[in-house]
Amino acid sequence: NIATNAALLGGFVFSLIGDVGEDVSPVMEGFYFSCSVLSLGLLMYSVLCSTLGVSLAPTKAFKDREHASMRVAIENLKEDQKKVNIAFNAGVALFAVLVAMKVWIGLHENDWPTFVISLFIIVAVSGITISTMRDMSKKYALPPTMKATSSPGVVSGARFLSMSETVAANATTTTATAK
Repeated sequence: NIATNAALLGGFVFSLIGDVGEDVSPVMEGFYFSCSVLSLGLLMYSVLCSTLGVSLAPTKAFKDREHASMRVAIENLKEDQKKVNIAFNAGVALFAVLVAMKVWIGLHENDWPTFVISLFIIVAVSGITISTMRDMSKKYALPPTMKATSSPGVVSGARFLSMSETVAANATTTTATAK
């Protein structure tokens, strides 16, 4: 769940907020705190909006018998999911920047090799993580042939709504004809 991950990372970001040291320039300190607050804000946005979306969408979806509200709820969830994913990914990226800055601040001016090695490790692990996430997304995504057609007895959400609307319309017509 993205809300759980965002909350966990938000806790890590919160733990990084604090005294940055005496040797740090005001510009670096301001940038550090700005990144911290922005990362925490984006991760909290992810927690709150994703939790609210999964709480309110089912209520919206089952409000009427014509299933129009279900269609609206699905479309709203898709739209909200994009926003939450952008905020979460930006918060995670800022968290990586914070870790790099914390390493830089913790080291002395003449300790460039350690910083470069640390930065290389951060970039390498981030790259491996992103690559693995892409591979996993592709692995679990439906193949294009399944998206266009479905297995016998299995219908897409849009097709289900269309079928439900047809059944409801036929039931209304049948009821009107019987009277």
